[in-house]
Amino acid sequence: MTSGQLIIPEGKYISPTKLKQFIVTAFSDNELRDLCFEVRVDYESLPPGGKADKARELVSYMERNQRLSILVVVVRQYRPQFDWVSLLTDQQEEISFPIVTPPASIPRMGHETQLISKGITTLVHLLRSPEMRTVLVAFQTDFQATSDQIKNVNIYKQLHDLMQQLENRYFLLYNDQRRLPDDDAAWDSILLNEPELRGKIDDLVLAAMQGELDATEMRWTSQLEEAKRELTTAIESFELENLKSATRLIYRVLNRQPSRINAQLVTTAGNLRLDGLVAALQTIKEKLANMEAALSAQELIEQNEKAIAALSRMDIQLKSLIQEHNALQELDDELRRVEATLLQSVDELEDAWYDIQPMVKGLSDLSQESWVEGTQKAADELDAALSAGNVVVIRRAFRRFRSQVGRSFRLVDMQTLALCQELQEVGGSLDLLSLDLLWRGFQ
Repeated sequence: MTSGQLIIPEGKYISPTKLKQFIVTAFSDNELRDLCFEVRVDYESLPPGGKADKARELVSYMERNQRLSILVVVVRQYRPQFDWVSLLTDQQEEISFPIVTPPASIPRMGHETQLISKGITTLVHLLRSPEMRTVLVAFQTDFQATSDQIKNVNIYKQLHDLMQQLENRYFLLYNDQRRLPDDDAAWDSILLNEPELRGKIDDLVLAAMQGELDATEMRWTSQLEEAKRELTTAIESFELENLKSATRLIYRVLNRQPSRINAQLVTTAGNLRLDGLVAALQTIKEKLANMEAALSAQELIEQNEKAIAALSRMDIQLKSLIQEHNALQELDDELRRVEATLLQSVDELEDAWYDIQPMVKGLSDLSQESWVEGTQKAADELDAALSAGNVVVIRRAFRRFRSQVGRSFRLVDMQTLALCQELQEVGGSLDLLSLDLLWRGFQ
């Protein structure tokens, strides 16, 4: 039986287009259904249409989940004579499912992730030893559980990214709507924007369906579908009221769901037990050290040690970001509550300040990043304004402080998203190892 090991030469990339074409040519409809089952994709959630449409979405789904190599491995399992090297290209194709890329200023952990992935995938070499195979099989459930947790993180990250993209299209639509009925040329702009906006809604609904969210987390999708219908009617009949209905429905989703999805993302990431994976790799390293002479495994031990160190650092960073995010969320919730009463009176702010000050001070205990200093400075200015008692100055200082907290929150949010993106590579390596363990179990 074909091994799950897949070593892609440096500077080479798997072509999603070539892979899709091969699946369409070499697999029947029933085999495509079996292929989906093997890679744990719900065949019924793929878009309606022919085999080519379903194969395209399958490849796209695996690509955006950083699991394209897993799909190639399973394809080789079904077609052992398949020359998978023919899929490689010199340039990485543009991802078929748009992803929001974190700003360049956000530090990425690409090198760390490479160390972790290499350390995990090289464990495949240990399967030649019956004793080490027994050790690895003992941790197979842990490997799969960690991979599943990472996939859950990615579900919410994709929804988070797509909500941002929909919001960009919504603002274009809303600004055009405001020009009506005085400027009929706005309809031309709406006609140009509508296909992209409709596509973003379709992407969001499909991602939610494939993420297998429960019914309570899916209610907003029906609102977006209704918004699409209202938008279609508006464009076909140039009806402003239908257009307003569509924008209201989209706004309702954008006003509520991104924060909820973000909270789910952080909660899911917070439940990720990377320390359990570290412990498993540590045990494997100790067993490996005892058998070093028999296996000539010094290089594997070194790679394993680097993976353990890098994974430990990633675990520390993830836990730190989750703590920072939760602290800022608590502060942001309190400021939003106070903000609702600020125009009538500053009394609520004065009372709440006794709770807000310790929250701000607690941020410096969590992080030494520059955003903490900026947040503390804005808080000090607001504290001075409250002491002086000038209502106009207090409101101005509050707005400045509120804005600074928002910027800090977005920065930590982007750092968390960037780390979640890196985690997908780790999950892919765990899947490769789990596949090899499973297949060798049938030999």
